[in-house]
Amino acid sequence: MHMKTVLLLLVLALATIFALVCVLLTRGRAPSTCQHQPREQEDTDDGQSLVFADLTPEEMVQVVRYLQGNLGVQLVDASRAKPSDNCIASVDVQVPAKAEVLRFLDGGGARPPREALAVLYFGNQPDPNVTEYVVGPLPTPAYHRDVTVQKYGGKVPYHRRPTLAVEYKQMAGFLKSQVFPTAPSFMHQVMEYDGASLAALTAAPRGFQSGDRITWFVLFQNVSGFFVHPVGLEVLVDHSSLDISRWAVNRVFYNGQYYRDMVQLESAYVQGRISVEKVRKAPRDGDFSSMKPRAPSAALFPLQYEPQGPRYSIRNNHVLFQAWSFAFGVSVNTGLRLFDIRHKGERVAYEIGIQEALSVYGSNCPGGMSTRYMDGSFGIGRYTSPLVRGVDCPYLATYLDVHYLAHSHVSRISKNALCIFEQNLGSPLRRHYSNLQSLYYGGLVNSALVVRSIATVGNYDYVWDFIFYQNGAIEGKVQATGYASSSFLHGDGLRYGNRIWEHTLGTIHTHSINYKVDLDVGGRSGSSYNVCHYTVSFATGMARQTGRHSPVCRAEGVSLFFLRLMLALAFLKGVKWTTISGKPFSAVGDVLLPPHVGLGTVGPALQKLVAMQEQPPHTMLLSKDPVCWSGVGMAGWGQMCPVSHPAASALPGAAASGTYSRCCSRTPCPVSALREMNPKLPYVLLAGAAVIIFILSCMLLSRGRRSPSCESQPRIMEKMGFRSQSLVFADLTPEEMVQVVRYLQGNLGVQLVDASRAKPSDNCIASVDVQVPAKAEVLRFLDGGGARPPREALAVLYFGNQPDPNVTEYVVGPLPTPAYHRDVTVQKYGGKVPYHRRPMLGSEYEQVGAFLETVAFAAAPTFLKEVFEYDGTNVAFQTTAPHGFQSGDRKSWFIVFQNVSGFFVHPVGLEVLVDHSSLDISRWAVNRVFYNGQYYRDMVQLESAYVQGRISVEKVRKAPRDGDFSSMKPRAPSAALFPLQYEPQGPRYSIRNNHVLFQAWSFAFGMSVNTGLRLFDIRHKGERVAYEIGIQEALSVYGSNCPGGMSTRYMDGSFGIGRYTSPLVRGVDCPYSATYVDTHSLFETLSPSKRKASLCIFEQNLGSPLRRHYSNLQSLYYGGLVNSALVVRSIATVGNHDYVWDFIFYQNGAIEGKVQATGYASSSFLHGDGLRYGNRVWEHTLGTIRTHSINYKVDLDVGGVKNSLVAHDMAFEMVRAPWSPEQQIERPRLTKKVLDTEDQAAFRLQSKMPRYIYFAANSKNKWGHQRGYRIQITSFAGDHVPEASSMERAISWARYQLAVTRRKEEEPTSTSIYNQNDPWTPTVTFANFINNETITNEDLVAWITTGFLHIPHSEDIPNTVTVGNSVGFLLRPYNYYDLDPSIYSHDGVFFTSEQDFTACEINPIACLPKTASCLPNFPPFTYDGFQNMSRL
Repeated sequence: MHMKTVLLLLVLALATIFALVCVLLTRGRAPSTCQHQPREQEDTDDGQSLVFADLTPEEMVQVVRYLQGNLGVQLVDASRAKPSDNCIASVDVQVPAKAEVLRFLDGGGARPPREALAVLYFGNQPDPNVTEYVVGPLPTPAYHRDVTVQKYGGKVPYHRRPTLAVEYKQMAGFLKSQVFPTAPSFMHQVMEYDGASLAALTAAPRGFQSGDRITWFVLFQNVSGFFVHPVGLEVLVDHSSLDISRWAVNRVFYNGQYYRDMVQLESAYVQGRISVEKVRKAPRDGDFSSMKPRAPSAALFPLQYEPQGPRYSIRNNHVLFQAWSFAFGVSVNTGLRLFDIRHKGERVAYEIGIQEALSVYGSNCPGGMSTRYMDGSFGIGRYTSPLVRGVDCPYLATYLDVHYLAHSHVSRISKNALCIFEQNLGSPLRRHYSNLQSLYYGGLVNSALVVRSIATVGNYDYVWDFIFYQNGAIEGKVQATGYASSSFLHGDGLRYGNRIWEHTLGTIHTHSINYKVDLDVGGRSGSSYNVCHYTVSFATGMARQTGRHSPVCRAEGVSLFFLRLMLALAFLKGVKWTTISGKPFSAVGDVLLPPHVGLGTVGPALQKLVAMQEQPPHTMLLSKDPVCWSGVGMAGWGQMCPVSHPAASALPGAAASGTYSRCCSRTPCPVSALREMNPKLPYVLLAGAAVIIFILSCMLLSRGRRSPSCESQPRIMEKMGFRSQSLVFADLTPEEMVQVVRYLQGNLGVQLVDASRAKPSDNCIASVDVQVPAKAEVLRFLDGGGARPPREALAVLYFGNQPDPNVTEYVVGPLPTPAYHRDVTVQKYGGKVPYHRRPMLGSEYEQVGAFLETVAFAAAPTFLKEVFEYDGTNVAFQTTAPHGFQSGDRKSWFIVFQNVSGFFVHPVGLEVLVDHSSLDISRWAVNRVFYNGQYYRDMVQLESAYVQGRISVEKVRKAPRDGDFSSMKPRAPSAALFPLQYEPQGPRYSIRNNHVLFQAWSFAFGMSVNTGLRLFDIRHKGERVAYEIGIQEALSVYGSNCPGGMSTRYMDGSFGIGRYTSPLVRGVDCPYSATYVDTHSLFETLSPSKRKASLCIFEQNLGSPLRRHYSNLQSLYYGGLVNSALVVRSIATVGNHDYVWDFIFYQNGAIEGKVQATGYASSSFLHGDGLRYGNRVWEHTLGTIRTHSINYKVDLDVGGVKNSLVAHDMAFEMVRAPWSPEQQIERPRLTKKVLDTEDQAAFRLQSKMPRYIYFAANSKNKWGHQRGYRIQITSFAGDHVPEASSMERAISWARYQLAVTRRKEEEPTSTSIYNQNDPWTPTVTFANFINNETITNEDLVAWITTGFLHIPHSEDIPNTVTVGNSVGFLLRPYNYYDLDPSIYSHDGVFFTSEQDFTACEINPIACLPKTASCLPNFPPFTYDGFQNMSRL
């Protein structure tokens, strides 16, 4: 065949291949898979952080060998040692002295020698003792020094040694072989003992005085969760002798009676002189104590993934996350600890770590009453347990192994014992929605780095977290789970706890956790310490420096082949690849990649291809910086890569380290080069092309399905044809609001002006909201089959155009076609509401603003022009409240700021007091003027003083329109996207109208114009636990040396918490895939307004276990449940503050009410003694001190409407030890009290409140306890306004952290919107609710106050973060159920050592690589916050 023909056919073949490839790329192409970069520890780098690193297994071996060869005594392996032997108890790293470390890190000094701390037990010596040696230098030890005396002031007596694991085994063997056989009848007939059916748990400390080593062993049935299966038998063993043969039983306890030994117990039993309490034999799985899920697996809980890979990196023991860097380690004794913690390169802490976890128990059984566990002596680090993917930590976290040497000569590895991950907390770290002056939104999602270990010490599992936030805050947190402590229930046992099963007493105990925090604030920045980002490769295990975190997106299927082909053509033909813009590009699928962008696992192919070319004519440039090419902006989330999960059983595997093309312009090969080509080559290429065409055709025929999208069932409110019961609580529809307005306009006989244009002397409708029916009517309808209550509205009207101006409230109904109205003002408030108490309308603010600009400022033109460069638009005003000093006043200070973004922190020093009490605007007047510390009669006097040079001028630099320092514009460009959560099998909640269903929960929600988000008819497992939970008020009390600041006490309910509920931004204010609900309101207008996406509902995987236990005692198993909860959220922006309101529903039946505060700090102009009232936060800006107090109404109906209030707490009692009367013991016991009256149930803000306080039902659970719901408050409230204050009665609810009163329809709220403007004669006085009425077996309401003190600081610029500014309350079941209801969750995980935990039917988490690898279905980003709204 002619060469030209062959070449022509080859070109046609290549064109065909290209066409087939294009079709494959555009038809059914699976999107790129999110690939996680390797992030394992790397041992080859000798970085500075290694000065803190844990010992390697090799170093541990060298230390043991050195000690064996250099101490001159025989060392027995601690795993086999007797008390009379010498052995190595533990080997851990010896962290160098801080001064040495800092000289090395900061001063360029020598690296401190690496050393180990070895703890040795010398039992085979004339003077047995415990000795601690420092051994070094590592890795080849050459010296050791005894540091025992240096550390402790003397030798450590041998009896103080922590008990070795082998000694526990020896004691168990002693019981089994020496003790139990002396009571054969009792053990066989009562205990059904077969040699393996009992488990023993030791008490500690071991005796009553120094030198004792006498331990109570509590016996349990040897089943799963044996900790709650006591059998009533406890044995006191004296094991103080180093000779095991001399160990003896000192006492025996059974069912409330003490015996000398087991022989005496046997004798008493045989003679029938013993009270036997036969315990039903539990099955091997423990029955009630089993952590096996009681429900089958269902739809998966939400999962978190990193669309562009992890944004942190790990090298050895060093972690980098955004501005953070730190080293980590795990101490054998104290567990997780961090070193050299730096933010933005500057050290803020040298060391943060756990020190101790103490538990003090109470019981009427000897083992329980004598127990004070100090878990550090057992080894918090030693008992750090392996973590289970997806439950203990997010599935895609980085899991690290921990090595330790304890109780053995051989180092051991705890696989996956530590996890590091970035957690998207599903809420904003900071945000502000501005509808004042300018319209903008700024926010930052709260995504933080978490370092976690979980220590299982006996029955308890401690979840240890260190959390690093983007604002420079660090949180140390511990969560306790595991099994409860228990004793055998007998006698007066209920003085020491609650009965939790037939013979099981859950015993009272305290937990105390101690941390060491060595802060180095403002110390040396460590200029010699370079902070770099590292990327680790699975393939090579090598760590490299790179300028950014670089996750890999894997190119799938034919893309790899296509690239190989195109590169081959490039080598052969010198092809020049360009985009439209002329820049070189590479093509993967339908995405054009700039040259610096990588191509995932295509990399090895490129390397191979390059290796095949022998001296190609033009060099191909390669880059090894992997980059995932996808949109970072939220608007680009519609195209995301499907989530790829590693197999549950997989260890970090080998993945390709990306090598990527940089395709440059090339000069075409000379024609002569083709002529010199081997003549057979075109035929070879033609045959190859034919094969390729065949393969591609087959692929095209067999490929057509794309990666599945994650399910997404409809969750938006559905318009139903029938009226569900929850609609009795529903907010008014826009149509209903319109009908109410029309009715009022036509039936009141007065002209109603649109409130948005009304003058104070007009009549207008201020607001229209739903009137929730009386509770009795609602319950008759919901529970008793009664008629549906008529649907009504509550309208608030201002009558300014009357001889006696006033505020009137009307109930209008029935809806949707009103036919009546009734005045309820007198009924609610005992009289008419005086007109001066009315909340200010937006129109009144505008009128005052116009007055200031046209009247007040016109009197001082020179001052304003020269000092403020005033042009009529460049200042903004903020009002204060209340308006004066006495009832009837309406005089407001207006603080002047620069009119820029974030104007709240741009005061200019001018404040004007306006008297706007007259209904005739022309009679308004300036009462006082304040400027830079001086007061003036009015603006005329200020102008005169300025012109005459008698004024101290403080010129404020003019800020740009964006506010400069107050701007919320990001100061850094977009980078890798933060983690996202998605629902692999769709949302697990549903919404119909205003009704929500989530697992066992159901409730109705609504949005009050004044008080904001509220919930009704909250039920768990079909039973109502609360009738109503809602916000009441948000109070802020300010301090300043400027008049506006010092007189401000904002009561945000009067402004409208619900009215100022702001539109939510997807992905920041709530998770991107949350359900967003619109709300409607009618406020200060005649037409309803729609607030788009002002409420969100979503399920949040909190990234930690709700409960878990890892068992390595008796039986080996793991059981756990991920903590995934439903969140209902709204965010109210009231002036400078943004309040994030959450109600959270947990799977164990608990409800949390939480508020997080963000927004802008309050400020005054800095002058004089201003620093007595806050901190300077900018040049002329004083961040002013203030308190925040939040009040909630919680109407619990526990087991019915009639409840009582019961308080449980603890007290220590001094008693003689029953088995050793000469000794005394301090024993915690349970205190119980029924709070009979409202006065007893009113707890002042700073007073001590019982730690367990709960609403008790008339019914009881299976174990005879009153069913209850406990109230647990989280608050950091500042001091309350002194009660001598003339306005205190208006905010008297804030006196109390908790007050429980009888529920009354005439006491629906703790405050009133009218209290703000007349606090001196409050319309509602909460203190009057508390009048010593009986509250036993009544319908009760809890009024909860929580809050915090805010002293603004420089980190509140540009605005305040939510971290540390979160308060609220929990409602938790307390004996309400017979066992934890979360055991019936579909999300439970349980497997034993005998099961295949990689099998889906055993462990549903193992299915994630299959069931959760789908394409998250993100809707387009929209925002309607700047449309169809009114501005103040």
